[in-house]
Amino acid sequence: MRKETFLLLLAICVLVVCSATWVLAVDYYVDPVAGSDCNSGLTPDEAFRTITYTLEVIRAENATPATHIPIAKTVFYEDNRQ
Repeated sequence: MRKETFLLLLAICVLVVCSATWVLAVDYYVDPVAGSDCNSGLTPDEAFRTITYTLEVIRAENATPATHIPIAKTVFYEDNRQ
C-alpha cells in the first residue's frame, strides 16, 4: 500500500471516529425552578428539575463522556429549600 493511500485511510478513520463521538453527545438541561423531572430534559424548555434525576437518566442510557449538563442560573441550597 502506498504511503499516501495509507495516510488518506487513516485520516478518514479519524474523522469517522470523531464524528461518531460528536453525534452521540447529548445535552441534558436542568432548571431547578421551572424544570420538571417528568420532562425530556433535552431542551431548556423541557429541562429536568434535579441534577440527581439527570444523572440517573445519564447512567440508565449509558451516555457518552461527551454528555453536557447545562444548568439554568439559580441558587442551589444544600438542604433543598427554595
